[in-house]
Amino acid sequence: MSGPRPAGRPWTLTDDDQLRKLLVSGMAVTLIALKMKRSIGAIYSRKSFLKKAREK
Repeated sequence: MSGPRPAGRPWTLTDDDQLRKLLVSGMAVTLIALKMKRSIGAIYSRKSFLKKAREK
């Protein structure tokens, strides 16, 4: 069986708010990933998603 890997834990509005606050605080992405128990890639991906959503 092939195809994309299953997605991880879904992002909640609370997760999004926490991510925004941590990014604004200047915390390093690696530390944010540890704090939020997510991968570094997940943090970068969500950061990009939130930026695009804000631009609409």
